[in-house]
Order: sequence, then structure tokens, then C-alpha cells
Amino acid sequence: MAEFFSLRAKSLRLLLVVVGVLSVFGLIKALTPFEEVRMTALSDLEAGQSTLVAVQAEPDSTLEFELEMVNGLVKSYEAETDGKGQASLEIPGEDLESAGNYSLAVAYKTLRTDFSVSQSFDVLAAEPDLTHSRISFSSNVLQPDQSSIMSVLLEDAFGNPVEGHLLSIVPDSSAVQVFTSEFGTNEKGQMSFSVLGNGDGVVQMHIFDSTLGQMILGPTQLALKGGPAVNDSVMLAESGPVDGFVISGLDSESLAGKDLSVTVKAIDADGFTVTDYTGTIRFSSSDDQASLPNDYTFLAEDQGEHDFSLGVKFVTPGDQTLTATDIENVRVNGEEDTEVTTDEQASTDYGSDFETTDFTREGDFELISPATGSYSSNTVEVQGEAEYGNTAFIFVNGEEAGETDIEFDNSFSYTLQDLEDGDYVIYVEIRSDQDTVIESSSSETVTIDTAAPTLVSISVTPETAVDPGSSVNVVVLSESDLDEVSVLFQEEVYTAEETTTSGKYQVTLVAPNTEGEYALDVLLVDVLGNEVQYRDQATLTVRAAEEVPVEETPPVVVESSVDTVTNVTAKGGVELVALSWDAPDSALAIAFYRIYYGPSPSALFALSETTDSSTNWTIPDLTANELYYFAVTAVDIEGTESDAGEAVLGVPEEDTTQTLPAPTYPVATNLDTNVSKTPETGPAATGLILLSTLGALGYVLLRRRARA
Repeated sequence: MAEFFSLRAKSLRLLLVVVGVLSVFGLIKALTPFEEVRMTALSDLEAGQSTLVAVQAEPDSTLEFELEMVNGLVKSYEAETDGKGQASLEIPGEDLESAGNYSLAVAYKTLRTDFSVSQSFDVLAAEPDLTHSRISFSSNVLQPDQSSIMSVLLEDAFGNPVEGHLLSIVPDSSAVQVFTSEFGTNEKGQMSFSVLGNGDGVVQMHIFDSTLGQMILGPTQLALKGGPAVNDSVMLAESGPVDGFVISGLDSESLAGKDLSVTVKAIDADGFTVTDYTGTIRFSSSDDQASLPNDYTFLAEDQGEHDFSLGVKFVTPGDQTLTATDIENVRVNGEEDTEVTTDEQASTDYGSDFETTDFTREGDFELISPATGSYSSNTVEVQGEAEYGNTAFIFVNGEEAGETDIEFDNSFSYTLQDLEDGDYVIYVEIRSDQDTVIESSSSETVTIDTAAPTLVSISVTPETAVDPGSSVNVVVLSESDLDEVSVLFQEEVYTAEETTTSGKYQVTLVAPNTEGEYALDVLLVDVLGNEVQYRDQATLTVRAAEEVPVEETPPVVVESSVDTVTNVTAKGGVELVALSWDAPDSALAIAFYRIYYGPSPSALFALSETTDSSTNWTIPDLTANELYYFAVTAVDIEGTESDAGEAVLGVPEEDTTQTLPAPTYPVATNLDTNVSKTPETGPAATGLILLSTLGALGYVLLRRRARA
């Protein structure tokens, strides 16, 4: 029995020795530095440009990256090293759209260590984008001895200001002189010029970018008024900020299924065209089935007005409304009404050869466009239908103007450009490949009239000074059958009506209550939409009034107040969070809502605004499984914003179906070796140390017992 216990004691001692040795090896390994993480040096990038990062680390390990962006938010990525310890990470361009400083850190994810490797890099603005850059004037009209400040703003496609571009102004007339003390665009992408003019007329101005070596903006127009060369002429109206849109081109009755052309004009509060408007508009309609143009950003050369050729098609019969809205400010909008009818309801006689949208092939056929009539544009679209494989030859006043092939859908289209004012007879011949005439269209007589109406005279009765508040009769003589004749007086628009005498228009206005001399402007618009404003065409003199004490009544003031938004809920989706809330009580109508969000209730750095007063909104492109807090405020039509309620939590979900794209860029090899080693720590290492200690302690106890 003693031998048994002796053998057992020896076996136990041997086991403890082995455990102790293994524990010591484990402790040594735990204290040995893990493979250092090395990352390629990061270079500066252009906004929206993706970049590839190469990493060398421990083989078959998981790395976690954190990208700190300009707005303070952090985006996380993961990458797996292969058997050689190599991995690559592609940061998509959509995460690098804002110009500024970024920081990328990396660490072993499984070891739960701090991010020990970090690099900073800058994202720079890209080349100027014409849809975001713009030109503005302090005044569109230059009076004698007056200057105008011309400001140019350059932004890239992501809205980042473009700094350091040397710009110059190229006018098409020597009557304009341009001066600047600035070398190039500043950190806000701005550069200003002082413009001086001497003479009369309209000057076209372009912007030349010496940094790019090309024209980038223009033409933009500046009106000169003063000098002996020209008498009172058509001048550009000085306009204020955009206040709404005027939609023209829709008739009171429209045919369902027919493609329609409309024109949208940006106007200020006084009805003047905002020639420097470069915002983006979105179309909507009461007809849910209607086909509408895509979002459109006005260009500088649009001069505040753009034609949407054959861009609208109504489907549902009945009274319908077409609306255009500025997507950045929903309060800036305009609308036009029309009654949509079917073929049976339509009152238009299309002729014996016209059958809905199909055309007979047994002789003459009707063109889809143009139709006989007058046009205010010097561009005419010739459209029709014929058999595929043939060629359409367009004739103007008996001479061949061009040709175009018939498309696969049996349609053809050809644009006549730069037509001068006058009458044109247009028809089309359809010819085979043997140049044989198969059929000819009927002739359409088109009148091009791009000239604005002419003001003959304006008279004010009585001609002498009038009493304050008295009635004044104004007579305007011009062309007959004008679409609009208005007298602009004291920031008010008075519409004149045509009398029984052709070309004579009359309106009654009220004299101001303050003595002085007041100028009258005249606005003329013909049936084709040609518009002109004649400034300072008459003067109204108001004599001083006797002072009569008047008891003042305090005006009724409607206070603008908005209650806090309540019952906010946040539901996570795939890389997004859907929000909903209850509309608050408000003295004025709610215009839109603001959603503030961020990583904690006290760090709501990001902002998103709704486009209308609906109480649902979705925040996309969020990092999956990250915590986001959201607070919602309401903004009324006067811009008053409510207080923010308590922030709610939302967590975006991970897209389990998404696969990462293969890298498309070469992997850089200039690894940054200036890094510190990361020791292996955590629960595993702690366990090895504890096991080693216990093994050593047990071995000591057995040795003491054996000696005893």
C-alpha cells in the first residue's frame, strides 16, 4: 500500500511539473508582443474619391478600423488578414465627400486593445461644378457713375468651396470695366469684382478660370443705363430674392396622354424675373399617374427661365394641378391648373388625317409638332411618325433644312435653331433609301416673335400735383391684345385693362399719403410670353396734406409659436432608421421638420430636414449596429423653430445580404513602420498566469510533504 501511495505521489508531482512548465511557457507567450500592425501611409484625396489601405498584421486575425470624419462622426470597418498577415481596406468615396481632415485608426478586434495605429489625411475639394457654382450681382442694372459688385462662388459637386482658383471676367463690350483686389477664390470659394459701365445696352459676361485654363460660367447679363448713344430702351429689371415660380404653357384644357411643353420662370416678390436663380426645382402633380420632368438645376445661362419640352403628360381626366417647388425651400413654389380631357371629351379638331397618336400611311400626314401659330422661341422642334428605316427631310420655306432617320419606334425629331423673327412654312418629306418620296406632311405656318412689346406712351391724369390718397388715372398705349399690361408703383402692381380702343390700356391707382415725386414703371407681356419692363416712364407728384389727428389703432399681431414635437419613435432598418412623430400645435402652419442626430443625446451633430410637413422621415446611410439618438423640432412658415424634445434611440440593422466589392485599386507597399507593438492581453492571458501560479504553488506543497 505504501508503494501505491508513493507511486501516486510521484505521478502527481510529475503532472504538476508539466502543468507548471506549460504555464510558464504560456506566461512567456502572453508577455511576448503580438505582431505589430503596420498600415500604408495615406495621401490627400479629392472629395468623393475612394482610397485603398494596405495593412500587415498577425496572420488570420480580424482587424477593426475607425474613420473619424469631418463632422465628428466615426465610421467603423473590418478586415481579415490572410495566411501571410496581409489585408486591405477600401474606404468608399461616399464616406469621403466632405472636405477637411480625417483620421483612420486600426487595432486587433479579438484582443480588445486600444487603437494604437492612427493616421491623418486631408480630403480636398474637387474641380468646380457648374450646377453648384453661381454668379450674383449687387445690382443687375448700372446707372451712370454707379458700380456693381459681382460675386462668384465656386463649389464642387458635393458642395465643398473650391479655394485658390484665379478667375477673370470677360465682357463682350468695352463699355464695361472690371476691377478686383483679390488673387483668387478664398477659403469659402468666393471671389468678388467691381464692375463699372459707361453706355446703354446689355453686356454679356463670362467667367474664365486661369487655374483650369477654360471658361467655366456664363454668360450672365448686366444692363447699362446712361449715355447719349441710345434712348430709353428695354432694360433688365432689378430683382430681389426668389419668391416663387410661374408655370406657363398649359392650356385651360389638355388632352390625356399627350406630351406637353411647359416653361418655368423664377420670380421675386414683385413679379420680376430672378435672372441669377440657380436653385433646383422638383415637379409634382395632383395626377398621381402623370409623367413629369426630373429634378432640374437652373444654370446661369438660363437667366431664371427654362423650357421643359414635351416633359409633362397627364393621364387622369379632370381638373389637375402642376406644381414646381424649390427642393431647398419648399415655401418657394408655383402652380398651374388645367382640365384634362379624353379624346371623346376634347373640343379640338385634329383634322381627318389625325387619329390619336397613329398616322395613316396613304398620303399626307399631320406633324406632331410644330402646329401653325406663333412662338416666342427661335428654336422649333419638328416631330412626327413614319415607317422605320426611312428618312425624314425637313423643308423650311421650300428649301431643305435638314434630315433625320426614322427611329425604331417609328418616330422622328429634328430641331430648327437660330430662327430669326418672321414667318416660316414647314413641312416634311418621308423618303426611302432609294431617295423616293413616300409621303409628305401638310404644311405648317410658324411665326417666330421673340421681340418684346413696345411702349408708345404713358399719361397720368391729372397732370398737376394731386392730394394724398386721391385717385389717379393712368393710360398706356402699346400693341393691341397684350397678355398683360401693368403699372408698377410703390412696390404694388396695378393691372391695366384694354379699352374699346385697340392698344389703349387704362388703370386707376391711389396716390401715396406722403408728399413727394413718385416714379411709375410699365410692364408689358405679349401672348407669347415676351416680357419687358420700362422703368421711370412717368412721374406722379403728391402735394402736402393738412395734418389731421387720427386715433391710431394698434395692429393685431399674431404671435408665432410652435409646441414641442412629441411621441417620436425610431425604428431601425438596414443601415437606416425610420422616424415618426405627432404634429405639434402651432399658431402658424408647419412648413417642415428638422431631425438632429448623433452618437449621444448631448452630441447631436448631424442634421436632416424634411421637404414638407409630413410626420415621417427616414435617415439613410447609417452604420449598422451603432447607437444613434434622434431629436425632432418643427419649423413654421415664418421660420420659428420649436424646442427639441427628449432624444430617442435608434439602431440601424446590418445588411446580411451585402457583399464587399473586390478592390479595384493597386495596393500600396510603403508601410508605415513607426508603430508600437501591441502586447497580447485579455481573459486568455490572465487565465494562463493564474494557472501557472497554482501549478507552482501545488508543486511546492508536495515537495514540503515529501520531506516531512
